[in-house]
Amino acid sequence: MATTLHDPDTRRTITVPDDVAESYVSQGWVRPGTSTPAEPGLDSLTIPQLRDFADENGVSLTGLKRKPQIVAAIEKELGPSA
Repeated sequence: MATTLHDPDTRRTITVPDDVAESYVSQGWVRPGTSTPAEPGLDSLTIPQLRDFADENGVSLTGLKRKPQIVAAIEKELGPSA
């Protein structure tokens, strides 16, 4: 049997064998008709995780120590859906 999956980022649709479908789902693919898995918000990350995320995305956090300041800086640079 086969499973049809959809990539919400690229809007591609593929059909894969059932035995590998879960590996695609774990990478962000979804079955058509299901909702996209919710991504955790920035508020759910720890300060070290936020600093890593900012570093990976080129956001400067120089001088910022408190979580609300860090989240605000990331959202200002990357948008509220970061």
